[in-house]
Parts: sequence; structure tokens; C-alpha cells
Amino acid sequence: MNGRSAPRLHDAYARRTPVELAFPRLDDLEAFAAAVERDALRLGVDPSDPQAFARLPAVASTAQRLEGEGARQGMPGAMAAFLYHAAFFQDAGRPLYLVDVPTVRQLTRRAPHGDPAPDPPSGYLQLPRHLVWLLQEPPAPPASVDGVFWNLTAGRTLHTLVVTGVVAERAGFDAVPLPEAPAADAPLWLEAEVRDGEDFHNPLPGAELDGLLGVRTAGEVLKLLARFFAHLHGGPGAARRAAPTDAPDASRIPYLEVRTHGEDR
Repeated sequence: MNGRSAPRLHDAYARRTPVELAFPRLDDLEAFAAAVERDALRLGVDPSDPQAFARLPAVASTAQRLEGEGARQGMPGAMAAFLYHAAFFQDAGRPLYLVDVPTVRQLTRRAPHGDPAPDPPSGYLQLPRHLVWLLQEPPAPPASVDGVFWNLTAGRTLHTLVVTGVVAERAGFDAVPLPEAPAADAPLWLEAEVRDGEDFHNPLPGAELDGLLGVRTAGEVLKLLARFFAHLHGGPGAARRAAPTDAPDASRIPYLEVRTHGEDR
């Protein structure tokens, strides 16, 4: 990875999301979320509990179908976690946020003023392509982070899922579920120092030439999410609605562009 060969950063428009890769017909995603709700009501379980969710018949059958189609590459252990977030993403009205490069850089440098509580309770934060890298333990290679799903339960427990390996030319992706965390701790995440070393530093060769960022710990993901929410709630003008484009790899879901406030540019 160097200044000449590194992949080009991309934040021009919202790209095809993991839910669209798994459910090319969004009607099928809607039907899946409805089936989850019916199963949960019939069995008297709370679908926001990931363990209870994973045992629902609709989840088991959908996971089996997707795995049979080969749609999930490299994430068999995370299938239920992905479907969990897909269902709540649909139930929440598909809240999709695309954050531009300057905003991500700003959020990794300092905490903005604003409420860091997760709101809306579910959504997908899509990062600029190839800007943030998941620094995994060897032999797993570093992976470009496409985005982060989150879901906040009624009991104020936050569940998150990091998605990597989204490539326009293929259907697969990888997903890494993170440990649950109490949303009451969100104010602490804003300024927490969570890595043994500089948070968000990317040590890969050539990363400094392109200003690439890295996350090695769950705490860094929570820190970035808390700062994203604080920025979003810190004042008017942080986000504006955008319509899908006709680019080949563009998402078909209307989204919100999140940018730096004018005075911070």
C-alpha cells in the first residue's frame, strides 16, 4: 500500500449496502423482517436479544438459504449477527448515513460537541471506501471497513457489527460482531483512550501517505460511533438528504450525507 497503488477513497455517493447484497430485492428484506416479528410474537421472545433472535425459524431458514447461495463469503459465524442488524435496519426505515472523508478525519482527531447517545436506535454508518481499515490479528489480513451497523435495545444495550470486504465486483462480504455495550457509557467513549498506542493510527506501509486510518479494538469503533452521534446532534447542517444515483455500485436506499459543520471545514 503506497501513495501510487492504494485504492482510491470514495465518498461521492452511498454505495450498495450489505443488506442489498444479501437481499437484492428489498421487498425480500421487508418480508424477512416481518417474518421475524411474527415468529417473535408467536414464541413470546424478545427479538432484540441476539440469542433469542438467532433461534427464530425465519432467521434459521434465511441463513440457510443465504449460505446455500454462497452470498456470504467468510462470515458463517456472523450470519445471525448480520441478519439481526438487517432486520432492525429494515424496521427502523433503513437509516443509511454516508460520512465524507473530512468528517471522518475530524471525528478521529477530536470529539465534537453534542449528545453521543445512539439516535436513531438502528442504522448503518457507511464510511468512505478504503479510508478506515480493520487491523486484525495475523494471519487475518487488514480489511477495508465499509461501515458499521448498530442497534439499541429498549434496555439501552448497544449491539454493533463491523462490515468489511465489500467489493463492487462480487456479492460477498465479511462481518465482525462486537461485544455488546451499555449506551449509558456513550459519553465516556468520546474521549476514551482505548488502544495501546494512538487510537485510529494505521501502521500499514504507506498508510501515512494517503492518511488512512485504522481500528484495532472494539473501543475504537464505539469511540467513532459516539463521536458520529455527537456530530450528528451537535447542530443544524450536519446531514442532508440525498437521493440514490444511477452508478453501477450505488445503493438504491435514500440516505443522509454527513459532513463537517461549516466552521470546522
